Amino acid sequence: MDLLTQYDIPYFHPLVVHFPVAMLSAALVFALLWAIRGHARWLTVYVSMHFIGTLGAIAAFRTGEALKEDTEGVPIVEELVETHELYGKITMIIAICVSLILLYVLYSRSKKQPWSDGRSIRILIVILALCTAAITALAAHAGGIMVWGIPA
Repeated sequence: MDLLTQYDIPYFHPLVVHFPVAMLSAALVFALLWAIRGHARWLTVYVSMHFIGTLGAIAAFRTGEALKEDTEGVPIVEELVETHELYGKITMIIAICVSLILLYVLYSRSKKQPWSDGRSIRILIVILALCTAAITALAAHAGGIMVWGIPA
């Protein structure tokens, strides 16, 4: 039983990376629901999931450096770490930019701007959500290959 209480987690990166992948990917579903249905509750769920996923993306990017330094010399890591880091950085930047756009949309909705609930803004939000989910998936895929290798 002492082993369970003395366990130390040396890297937080593997623990936090799954959170933005799940949140930013699932958020896409709610962006689609808002685009199709136009009901504010779907926008609220999407925005909430996106913001939480963005915080997770920032945490994932920030915790990757320590792991990167300690895995130097592992061939598959050496080959993919720069690509993984780039995709992670792009994910973080896109998620932050989309968050800022969403804040502006929410502000415009509170001021009853006519464009803030139109079909074109809903389609734009779906496109942004899709781009965010896609780059997140690429970063996750590169990280997964580094951990599990290339399937035969």
